[in-house]
Amino acid sequence: MQKTFKLSISRSGSITAIYDDVHADLMTKGKAQVRRASNVEPAPQGGWTATMTDGTVLGPYRLRKDALDAEVAYLESKLFGKEAKL
Repeated sequence: MQKTFKLSISRSGSITAIYDDVHADLMTKGKAQVRRASNVEPAPQGGWTATMTDGTVLGPYRLRKDALDAEVAYLESKLFGKEAKL
């Protein structure tokens, strides 16, 4: 199965993307910097939450995959201006 991802290239040539292992080869092609944008962890009351570095907390979600999907949607909305479906 082929996987797709979104990225943004600035006028200066900087690439911004939400990291995925599909980027592993791309990361070796020049200077790369990875920064944490969030954490997905078990919620104290049960389920899973996604906590963004800006303080936004998404969830709780029953499934970890749902929290991961919400995390990506939120980050895409911030990075690429796409409205998040949380």
